[in-house]
Amino acid sequence: MPAKGPSDCKQNGVESRDNQIFRQYGFGQLRQTGLRERVLTMGSAIAPHKDVTIHLIGKDALLLQAERGDLIRLNPAAAYIWCCLQDGQGPEEIISDYSSEYCRSKEHARNEIDLTLKNFSDHGLLAGGADEAVESRPEPGQTPLPRRSTPPERRGPQHSLQILGTKFHVYYPSADLRDAVEEVMAQFSEPDKSCDVVMDVVRRGGGYGILADGQEIESGRSVDELIPQLKSALLVTAINRIEFGAYFHSAVLSVGDELLLLPGPAGSGKTCLTLALSLNGFGYVSDETALLEMKTMHIRAVPLSPCLKSGAWDLISTMYPALSKIKPYQRVDGKEVKYLPVPAWRGNGSRDTARPARWMVFPTYSPEQPTELRRVEHIDALQRLVQDCNAWRADLTPQMVDQIIEWIYGVTCYELCFSSLDEAVNEIASICKDGQFGHSNKRLHLL
Repeated sequence: MPAKGPSDCKQNGVESRDNQIFRQYGFGQLRQTGLRERVLTMGSAIAPHKDVTIHLIGKDALLLQAERGDLIRLNPAAAYIWCCLQDGQGPEEIISDYSSEYCRSKEHARNEIDLTLKNFSDHGLLAGGADEAVESRPEPGQTPLPRRSTPPERRGPQHSLQILGTKFHVYYPSADLRDAVEEVMAQFSEPDKSCDVVMDVVRRGGGYGILADGQEIESGRSVDELIPQLKSALLVTAINRIEFGAYFHSAVLSVGDELLLLPGPAGSGKTCLTLALSLNGFGYVSDETALLEMKTMHIRAVPLSPCLKSGAWDLISTMYPALSKIKPYQRVDGKEVKYLPVPAWRGNGSRDTARPARWMVFPTYSPEQPTELRRVEHIDALQRLVQDCNAWRADLTPQMVDQIIEWIYGVTCYELCFSSLDEAVNEIASICKDGQFGHSNKRLHLL
């Protein structure tokens, strides 16, 4: 049973600053139910659901509901109650122990325990409890197949690429379109004539369609939409052909033989910060894709061209004056972006080699706030990382959860609020290797 002190419990097992439940693909919200709505009492026969496992992480805990792929975060008080249930303690014994542990009166303890049990029941965590409504996951073979289309009889100009070991041949209706894509994906160009996947870009009405081995997977109304969609289609296809555990939305930089991760949602400033760090001794690996390999627990990244949204152009223009000459593209989500050439490689070995992650920094660009770097507890870092997880390769198992917890404990985690790129670079350099990284006034050197 996790050791806790009276100050650890604030709200009936529900933390005030965070939602408790996070699912396989993001965070949900744990409903709080008023005491007048209680349907469970400590007089009931209550036991944990047989398919739910508990995984301790510091004073907190995670519950895995494997059938639904849900991870539920418990604060120390909720974890204490769960452990009591798991140990088979009776109602009065739990109330007495909880009252003593958290300096509560027995009536207060009973109310808090009842509310926590109601939350457990609402999420289907108790034997015989109500199941929470969740999105249904299709059974194997039930996923709708993409529409089958016939590739053109006479294919046009071709471009060969290799991403994560998958070799693509992409055919275009015109040389101009091929050249535009090559400019964005130049780092993946591959002269090898062998091929794993054939993609065709075909004209359709006033727009374009993208076929992979004859199946339509994307469509766009214009060239501006097509290039971001083709980039995404190539990446997803390559990722789905390899083994990985989790696919995180994170920038990745190398420091010697180890990695620095910068996870965060769009608009957090991670691409600008990544480019600035690449000027100061860090090796650019990726600005958005990090794959966690479960066998080695190393990170493998995809060296995509840095993607800058229009709101970041002014911030990065002093480092890269040629930015104004790069063609912008309109994504299907309406955002205007520019793709920069990949920064020159400054790391050891190959850029796409899987390496251990040693540092994790969650950046937030806030021009009105002072730059500040703060340590983050591992449970908070894991919750935020899962929030930025694009996908898991397979359903979560208790063994996977234990592996991920052990992995996150080997990473030093921070959050960085920054208003100045110079100050942000200095803060991150100070935690990686003292004296190795010094500020540089150089402009961005690109291949």
